[in-house]
Amino acid sequence: MCSFYGAAREYPGTTMACSGTVTVGNPSDLVNKVSAGAGTPPCIITLQNGQYDLQSALNITRGVKLVAATAGLVTLDAQNSHRVVSIDVSQAVELEGLVIQGGGRETQGGGIYIKTGDVVLNDVTLSNNAATTQGGGLCIMNGKVRIINSRITGNTAGIQGGGIFQDAGELTLSSSTVSGNSASTQGGGLFANRATTQLVSSTVSGNTALMGSGMFNNLGAVTLDAASSIDPELYNNVGTVTGHRGSGSGNPGSGLSGLLSAAGAFLPNQVVKDNSSVIVVAVVVPICILLVICAVILGVIVSRRRRAGARNAFLSTQGQQMSRTKAEPRAQAI
Repeated sequence: MCSFYGAAREYPGTTMACSGTVTVGNPSDLVNKVSAGAGTPPCIITLQNGQYDLQSALNITRGVKLVAATAGLVTLDAQNSHRVVSIDVSQAVELEGLVIQGGGRETQGGGIYIKTGDVVLNDVTLSNNAATTQGGGLCIMNGKVRIINSRITGNTAGIQGGGIFQDAGELTLSSSTVSGNSASTQGGGLFANRATTQLVSSTVSGNTALMGSGMFNNLGAVTLDAASSIDPELYNNVGTVTGHRGSGSGNPGSGLSGLLSAAGAFLPNQVVKDNSSVIVVAVVVPICILLVICAVILGVIVSRRRRAGARNAFLSTQGQQMSRTKAEPRAQAI
């Protein structure tokens, strides 16, 4: 078992096929050490500070940890010509202290594409990546992914999940931010489909999309702790949202305040737990408004009927007076 953080780190159900620690200083060395041909790759690969311009995607198919010599000073750049990192592995994979940028010309996962695996992104910055359809920054097709103390910003997707697209599996965001990402249709920050998503002391803000600018949850389960928020809108489609008590408004606000759609209509098939203020505003307030409208309409109807009755009474009185006036000359003639 290799040593992560100076101590043995166990991944239940997985094995680490590795052989110690090595240091690399250029892209070709990095690719060679990650693949290691037919041999066993190193357990920990330390990248010397600098920018690594990759000529093709870095394909990780074995358990490994890539760590920057100095966090934030090692950049993997695909120069907008391909994906930066691709992961498909049964062992544990960890990326630490890296900046991953410039991924492009991919349908899914411009920055990182995870087909399956037990993956940890620790103190990682995913920025300025793009995908033509889903997951500009990160695309998760399956597996267990933990994002810790990281930043996902400035990524774009042509359809869904500007920052993150999650098609299945489990995703945990811990002490991380998802901001400034965009998608053309759904989930500017995150898009989750039939997946489990948990936010712990994390924020999703300043993202844009036609629906679910903060997050679009489709048939999945989303959990937020009290220190997490999704702004300005979480669009929940037949899924569950559990956790943070939002301010309860259909307008942009904190927490789960965006459970109202952009059009102001309460989204159907919601199952929202422990969000009483949201329910009060999203359900009670519209009902009260409807009752007020009904009362106004009823008042108008009653007022019109009263005016009609008064008019009819007046006309009846005038008719009676005219009849008497005509009858008096006849009586005098007789």
